[in-house]
Formats: sequence, C-alpha cells, structure tokens
Amino acid sequence: MSHAFVDKKMAGKVPRGEVESTGLCRGSVLGNGKWARGVTVTRGSQGELMAALFPSWLGCFDGSRPSLAGVDNDRVVIALESGLMTESDVTNLLYLIRSPDAHFLKVPSLPFHSLISVLAEFPADIDSRVFWTSSLLDLLFDAVFAAIQVLVARIKQRMSEGDDGTCPPDLVDAFTRVALGYKAKS
Repeated sequence: MSHAFVDKKMAGKVPRGEVESTGLCRGSVLGNGKWARGVTVTRGSQGELMAALFPSWLGCFDGSRPSLAGVDNDRVVIALESGLMTESDVTNLLYLIRSPDAHFLKVPSLPFHSLISVLAEFPADIDSRVFWTSSLLDLLFDAVFAAIQVLVARIKQRMSEGDDGTCPPDLVDAFTRVALGYKAKS
C-alpha cells in the first residue's frame, strides 16, 4: 500500500488527508466525479511511513519492522513497556471515528483511512510480537468492530436521507478487505 496526501481547498483552508493509492504520479487525479481530488505524491521510506503510523513507538524502524537498534539503554525499557502503540492511540482514533463533527477533523473519513493504514502495516511477524501486547490486539479488534458499526450506521442514515454519495464506496471495500486480511489477528 502506498500513501498520498490529497489537497482539497475548502473555505480558504487546505485540509490534508492520507488515502490509499496505487501507481499515482505528480499531478494525478484520485477518484472521479465529486470525489475527484488533485494529488501530489510524497515519497518516503517504509521506515518513515511506519514512524508516521505509529508515533508512540520510542524505537526506530528497520523497513516495516520495529527495532531497538541505536536506542539508549535507558529508553529500551520504556519503549518495551509502552509498545508499538498505546491504548490511548487506539481510543483517540476510535473517538475520531465516532465523532465526525470534531472541530479539528476536516474529513470525516480520515480516521477510517488511518485505521486501514495501521491494520495494513501492523508488524505481525514473530520477531515484532514482542513490541505489542494481546490487550492492544484486542483493543484494535474492538476498534475495527466499532468502526464497521459506525460506518454502516452512517451509510444507512445518509441513504435514508436520500444522500447516497456521501461515503466514498471504496472506503467500505478497503476497510473490509484490510480488516479481513489483518495480519496480527491470529
């Protein structure tokens, strides 16, 4: 999965959102119709992407794998205790999913895309499992379940209001596909 920043001018401000994309180049258009957005691709390493998705991780990343290489001994214990993500990270993301009108949330679908990215990139290999706990895994599963419920409720509400174009159709597909393929679930 690659990521792009989408600029959408709205009331003089430019909100930015992280969205899934494939094969885009500078000046591309993502989506079509009223969902069409101009795209500027920002290239970065896998480690930079992982650091953006897991900002609470106090270690570093070796590609997509969390690592403690080069971390001071004093910070190693703290990094292991706090883990790859904190419970607060997940609950904050879930709050944004449940609160589409939060004053600092410009695009209501952005938290869904963030959760999709976390699930898609979550390091589930045997060596990385030391960096997250089963309680974090349970919390992520609960967040996925709650997000699906919120998404379905929003779609039903908007369809009953006669607005069938308010939820990008690919969001439901992407979310379901990534949630079903979630690598750390086993």
